[in-house]
Amino acid sequence: MKSRYLLFLIIALSFVWGCEECRNVSIPNTDSHDPTFVLSINGPGINKVFKSSESSRSYLLTLYAGHYYVFTLIGRDNGGISETWVQLPAEDRMKIVRLEPETATIRDVSVLSRIIMSKIAQEDASTCGTLSLKVRAGDIENEGPHSEGHISFKVYDYNNPPYHNSTSISIGLQYSNSSGHVGIIEL
Repeated sequence: MKSRYLLFLIIALSFVWGCEECRNVSIPNTDSHDPTFVLSINGPGINKVFKSSESSRSYLLTLYAGHYYVFTLIGRDNGGISETWVQLPAEDRMKIVRLEPETATIRDVSVLSRIIMSKIAQEDASTCGTLSLKVRAGDIENEGPHSEGHISFKVYDYNNPPYHNSTSISIGLQYSNSSGHVGIIEL
């Protein structure tokens, strides 16, 4: 079921992005092009797709507290994607209930946040890399929106390690109770 869901999401996002297929690739000696990405956020009150061309803009994402949301990040680079990652609030503020690929790792970076990372071995280099997670937004006790900091998404290629090219987007994050506004706004 999980794999079918991820496959459906990848196919759907490929139509948003273009119909170029993922393929294995030989890593070039130099790669002067930054990777690109498509990010999908779906759940109650939101159904938004971002492209890497929107990464320089500022956004605020408001989620319903206690509800479930799916974030899917697909990175592309003709020279190969080396890793995709997401930085989330701590486990007590945003609980991961499903993670794909299952080989992705979770690492606490502070008491307030953690990074979920999917690395792709050089021998398996592909023009695409995917990271998908279903999360439960934390609960809030008071009325009105509650700020949670931000959520970040990043894609790296294989260019001249350790100086990989990357593309990222960071989005402000807050929770609202069920009677409040949810969605995403450009600041």
